[in-house]
Amino acid sequence: MPTIAIIYATTEGQTRKIAKAARNHFLELHWATRLFDAADRPGADVLDGADAALLAGSLHAHHYQKALAHFAKDNAARLNAMPTAFCAVSLSAMGDEEEKEGAERCARKFFDETGWSPGAVHHAAGALMFAKYDFFRAWIVKRIAQDRGLPSESGDDYEFTDWTALNAFCDDFALSVAPPA
Repeated sequence: MPTIAIIYATTEGQTRKIAKAARNHFLELHWATRLFDAADRPGADVLDGADAALLAGSLHAHHYQKALAHFAKDNAARLNAMPTAFCAVSLSAMGDEEEKEGAERCARKFFDETGWSPGAVHHAAGALMFAKYDFFRAWIVKRIAQDRGLPSESGDDYEFTDWTALNAFCDDFALSVAPPA
């Protein structure tokens, strides 16, 4: 049974939800899974015995969480020596071509800065979590959502993650790591 280490960083919680959904899907594929929050500063030992790793982070102001960047940079050599994938979470994943290209540039910048080169990348749409924003952030996000034609009712949360696409990405990655006998 293959083992995957899933390391994520989250700001409002949607990336945690995505990482847990990926873990559950790998369990359905009969993989052993280990889930770690990068904010807990996991060491290189989380990769011990893993056949693959999936890192997940969300894009905010053109950057992924510092804790995830530190993990990727500190463990780039080990990550580059094994099958790895990255789940890049942002609202840009559901935007127009220019927004999607911007999200891809941010992911490439993250890889350049950390020295990690994942074999697969999935851009997943995140969520608007108005209930978790402070007044200032809610005001900014509401304006951005209105400009994009997205729901913007403060106090409500709106999830845009395509769970079917996430599962298909996990399926493809699993097959690339451990094809059926």
